[in-house]
Formats: sequence, C-alpha cells, structure tokens
Amino acid sequence: MKTTLQYLLLILSIGYIIYFFLRNKDTLQIAFSIDYFVLTAIIFLHLVYIIIQSWRYQIVIEKCSKTKLPFSPWLRIFIQGRIFNLMFSQAGNIYRSVQLKTKYGITYTRYISAFTSMFWIDTCMNL
Repeated sequence: MKTTLQYLLLILSIGYIIYFFLRNKDTLQIAFSIDYFVLTAIIFLHLVYIIIQSWRYQIVIEKCSKTKLPFSPWLRIFIQGRIFNLMFSQAGNIYRSVQLKTKYGITYTRYISAFTSMFWIDTCMNL
C-alpha cells in the first residue's frame, strides 16, 4: 500500500509539473534561453557554496557537541535538510536534529546551541 501511494504521489507530481509548464510556456522559454556555460557555472558555484556551508556548519556542530562527524554522511543530512526546509519551514532543522540524535548521539540541546551559534555567526558576518 505504501509503495502504491508513493507511485501515485510521483505520478500526480509529474502530472502537475507538466500541466504547470504547459500553461506557462513563457517560463520554459526563459529557462532554455540561458547559455549552457552560464548555467553550468551557476550549478558549479552553487554546489561549492553548499559544500562550504555544510563544512562551516559541521565545524560549529562539532565544537558545540564535542562529537566528530564524518563529512560525507553529514553532507547528505545537510542537503536533505535544505530540501525539507524548502518544502516546510524548519522541517529540515527538525530532520537534522533527529538524524544527529539517532546516528551520532548529539542531543537536541547541543544541536539547538550549534544552530543558534551558526545563526549568530552568520548574522555578525553579514553585518
């Protein structure tokens, strides 16, 4: 039953995306008018940004929790958290805290202190 619901949700999502772009063809024309070199550069720079942001966050979590995190699994948790944050506000932060608690034993309090520290550091650097 779960697999059937997943496939049904996938089909409905793809159908909605096709319907949306059929109704808004001008949006696709803008996307296809971008030079491939520029698009590749944008994607590359965004990937570099995500890796650096993940690394910064990893350093703060390690300092606040005194737990060493391996980078590859942490990067995966970080990216999935960003995707969840796009879907529902703060869902990615909850996901990260649960994953860090179950996989690495980092308490919710330590995660919240790391998250707050990262927020404060970002605010100070942006100012």
